[in-house]
Amino acid sequence: MKNVRLALVLIVHCCCAGVCLAQDVEKNRYVGAVIGAFGGMGDDSQKTAPTLAGGTWAAGTHSFAYSIAYRQQFRPMLSGSFTYLNQGHYDRHGYGTDHHSRDDVQVEIFLGKRPRGGPVEFRIGSGPAYFSETDKTGDSPGFQNRQGFGVVVTSAVDVDITNRLFVEVVAHRQLVFDRYDATNVLLGTGWRFQSDDSQPGDETEPSKHSFRINYGMGKLNSTESETLRDSFQVAYVMNLSPHFDAAVSYLREGAARELKRKGLAIQGIAKHEVAGRVTLGFGLGPYINVDRSSFFQRQGKFSVDGLFTAILDLRVSKSLELSLSSSRPRSLTTLQNKPMTDIYHAGLKFRLR
Repeated sequence: MKNVRLALVLIVHCCCAGVCLAQDVEKNRYVGAVIGAFGGMGDDSQKTAPTLAGGTWAAGTHSFAYSIAYRQQFRPMLSGSFTYLNQGHYDRHGYGTDHHSRDDVQVEIFLGKRPRGGPVEFRIGSGPAYFSETDKTGDSPGFQNRQGFGVVVTSAVDVDITNRLFVEVVAHRQLVFDRYDATNVLLGTGWRFQSDDSQPGDETEPSKHSFRINYGMGKLNSTESETLRDSFQVAYVMNLSPHFDAAVSYLREGAARELKRKGLAIQGIAKHEVAGRVTLGFGLGPYINVDRSSFFQRQGKFSVDGLFTAILDLRVSKSLELSLSSSRPRSLTTLQNKPMTDIYHAGLKFRLR
């Protein structure tokens, strides 16, 4: 019955995409694409989302879900992707379950086929996934955080609207060996970055030194997803090569009753200019921090964790860029019962000449 339901979701979403389909046009070579997708939106706090709206099926419940992905084309039939997927908050849909929420980061390799060079492309892929989840601990107000690794298998159908704009129906099956599995069905929209995006005169000699100043908010993975206020980051960035930077930063994750953590991070940043003035980067490195909150019995304790950051920079001038970033501090010493946060920043990057 579940397989029939998933098949119906795919068929309905494909039909909706086909109605919007424009005329077939010549396909240009593209270097990458960004895809945003969702499923199961629009429900209230007492009812699960309608079945045909997609979303997440896991732990005997159904919840909303959303994702954002960057996909890089390697060959006409071969591509790779990096995806952030939020699988929803199960206990906000009227279910008596201890499972609260899960999100994960997925890295996959895809094989694709575009029959007769037409407007429809089929993809199937697989790869590792790193997940974070928060569970209620019985009837008590407390909660427990878990992290771990799994495998994700994905199938997708892309339907072209124009050369660059397309609609995507995607189904993920996440396999976690010591926890519950999850199935996600999402409907999304993607935009391709084509290889001829950069214009003459856009090329600029990259500066060796720059500063990044970001401000925003954080979310603590807990039973109420507490907001971490007044989060900010100041970073010094050194350019080492066209595709690699090194950064040293001070990070304040924000303030809430359950968490007041801050520290220093050293990251290597892999980057790629995907469209003219737009650059995507992914940073990873150690994060030396101290927590001033006593909620996790860690008040005043120093620890060394890992810090992952996704960065999108938009060049305004030779010396100034607008910057958006999302960071995820994660424990290196244990995968259980540690505070886990998601941090969202906007700011400016100043290049020094």
